[in-house]
Amino acid sequence: MNKQDLRVLKTKNSLQQALLELLKTIPLEKIKVTEICKAANINRGTFYLHYGTVEDVFHDFFQEVIRDLQSSYDEPYKNTIPFEISKINPNSIQIFHHIKRHQSFYEIVFSKNTNKSYYYMLFDQIRLNMERDYQSDQIPDVPMDYIIGYQANAIIGLIIVWYEHGFKETPEEMSKKLHHILKISR
Repeated sequence: MNKQDLRVLKTKNSLQQALLELLKTIPLEKIKVTEICKAANINRGTFYLHYGTVEDVFHDFFQEVIRDLQSSYDEPYKNTIPFEISKINPNSIQIFHHIKRHQSFYEIVFSKNTNKSYYYMLFDQIRLNMERDYQSDQIPDVPMDYIIGYQANAIIGLIIVWYEHGFKETPEEMSKKLHHILKISR
């Protein structure tokens, strides 16, 4: 990677971090380019070199978070073929590590003062992940979308409680909790 690439990455990261800070108090649709530039200590010309709108900054950042979420979600499936909950090692559950890496984003997503569209964006992504791995014989006579909706909200429910606890438990402790819940619910 050359110096130009590093500068681009640093600039984009600065803009994304500035946006996250602003999102704690201002809804996305009300954030102006001037505000994000000021918070990132970047001029408007530099902003427009990388992005067209504030929404583009959010979209770029959200896509990075989703790629990491996807990778974290997939981790337990890599070494368990065919997939069986009883064979999962709790250490392979990486979704809570993902949440911790992106804690400031999730603090915004789960804040009661934030637009719930962020929550639904997360919910939709978790559902997409689960749809890939769904086995049709899981619960007879219940449509797949209901089962997946239930399971996605169960994961999000754990994350919300963790958020409400101030993320005081470690990701490893949360993985063990989820592993235990999955084992007893089968």
